[in-house]
Amino acid sequence: RPDFSTAPKLPDFLNSASATVAHIESLAARVNEAQRLREEADVESELLFASYLKATRHQLLENGFPKSKIGDVAVVTSGGTPSRDNPTYWGGDIPWIKTGELIDGDIYDSEEHITEEGMKNSSARLFPPETILIALYGQGQTRGRTARLMIEATTNQACCAILPTPEILDSRFTQYWQRSLYYEMREKSHGGAQPNWNGGMIKNIEIALPPLDEQRRIVAYLDGLQAKVNALRGLQSASGEELSALMSSVLDRAFKGEI
Repeated sequence: RPDFSTAPKLPDFLNSASATVAHIESLAARVNEAQRLREEADVESELLFASYLKATRHQLLENGFPKSKIGDVAVVTSGGTPSRDNPTYWGGDIPWIKTGELIDGDIYDSEEHITEEGMKNSSARLFPPETILIALYGQGQTRGRTARLMIEATTNQACCAILPTPEILDSRFTQYWQRSLYYEMREKSHGGAQPNWNGGMIKNIEIALPPLDEQRRIVAYLDGLQAKVNALRGLQSASGEELSALMSSVLDRAFKGEI
């Protein structure tokens, strides 16, 4: 039977490698924890803003302002898709927007464009700037997302278009109002007989109608909050990239024997 009591000790480089692995694992655990906290902060900031939007909507509905159905103070319609089989309908200079491009911001251009012929031979229609778009259906978190047109553009049929009566309803106020309903409407349609939204649902949404000056004051305040949330997300994105770069740097140094 071999006597291991006199076996030579592990070479120094193996001991060093073992220590390096332990050090890398410790650093990786700390980086992963920092990334987890960053992701949590990102989610919490969005939920906090959504909660404030919801509270603002409830307060406005209870403050005695006139109320109306959106369909009574705005045109509510949708777009269409030219046939993909006809190449002359595509590649023009008319913006054509899909629901995946609706991310609760402003739209200045689109991923795809159609031609005048394509628009005329489909149910697509040209919407003016200040039109508010809502994703009636889409993958993941898309359903219920919004956008404000800053250009003339067409959309596909999955986008609901709201054209507010300008003397009554501010477009940005309308967009924030719809955003305040995002989680509620998704919850109502989740797993039910009506998983997608439709134009009728949008038309029947009740909206408070403060004077236009008050609507714009509310919008300015919400814009300020949104800017702070965006700034926080920017920091979180930067920190996420820095954490990923840090881990790559640690591994690179380890392979070079610098750790």
